[in-house]
Amino acid sequence: MDKSTLLQNSTNEKAIDATNLFINNIASAIANQVANQLANQVAPLLNTDKSETQDKLLNIDEACKVLHLEKPTVYSKVSRGELPHMKKGKRLYFSHEALLEYIHSGRVKTNDELAESALDYLNIRKGGVSNGK
Repeated sequence: MDKSTLLQNSTNEKAIDATNLFINNIASAIANQVANQLANQVAPLLNTDKSETQDKLLNIDEACKVLHLEKPTVYSKVSRGELPHMKKGKRLYFSHEALLEYIHSGRVKTNDELAESALDYLNIRKGGVSNGK
């Protein structure tokens, strides 16, 4: 190869190295910016004081948001006595903690949990009540 070809190749390699460095710097800067934005959005969620949500009273609109239900559905559940609530005058209030407990009480057992419950029931029946008669 002649000198001009070698010089051209060297220049091309330096340009490629500079481009790769530039791309890596941009990627790193973007990753840092995204991480900072996520941290800023997640931090308030992680730093919530549990006592703040435990004792917080909610109005009907806030309760609808927590339960992900429409207002008529919440009113129906209140009138049927399905939702824990408080009433002062014409206003309804809901405990945030009580609503979360209501949601968790509807948890459906997995097949493994159901099988375990069935075995426990059968073991109790075999060893206790049915043999004692």
